[in-house]
Amino acid sequence: MSEKSKASPSPPPLSRQMALALVCNSNVNRSLEGHRILKEKGFGRVWSYGVGSKVRLPGIRGPNVYMFGTPFEAMQRDLENKNYNWYKDRGILDMLDRDAKVKKAPRRWQDEKKRNFDLILAYDIRAYNILIEEFESSRGQLGCHPVHIIGWYVEDRYYEAREAAETLYKFICKLHSFEDWQTKIASLVDSFFETDHKIEVQYRVCFTS
Repeated sequence: MSEKSKASPSPPPLSRQMALALVCNSNVNRSLEGHRILKEKGFGRVWSYGVGSKVRLPGIRGPNVYMFGTPFEAMQRDLENKNYNWYKDRGILDMLDRDAKVKKAPRRWQDEKKRNFDLILAYDIRAYNILIEEFESSRGQLGCHPVHIIGWYVEDRYYEAREAAETLYKFICKLHSFEDWQTKIASLVDSFFETDHKIEVQYRVCFTS
């Protein structure tokens, strides 16, 4: 096998792909960048969310605050009207442009009630704790469907979000290389993140119906 093929794993057919959720605070950078990269590389069963009360973007005199569900294009126009050069120079307009090519608007995790996931990645410990608390209370009390939740801290900047997305892609491909990935995931979390990449993570299995 060539070095190129080793470095470029391929996703399985859509029918064999796990249902994956990516969660951060505002669903505009970290979880959305992971969503974008996985989608571009052929993963079709990916959704992304935020757990904050509102979407917050950096601003000149304080954060710009939007409701979840506000289209990325509307945020982009608003910031362009406020100060095009300031938001362009800081990469915020480019980020929103990338986001709009993935989906219409940021979505809030707490508003998602129907979809079952196989694996959830949280990009900071606050998001991870919110997920665990919710599954251990309302979502998962009587269920039997396992949901694997991984939490790791990623700085909320584009370079770190992009690097985390590439790492995540390699991990998901590695998981999919096992037919019985659910029995392998605990050891893979340790070996892949903590041993190979020196990334400290939290991991828990919860259950939902």
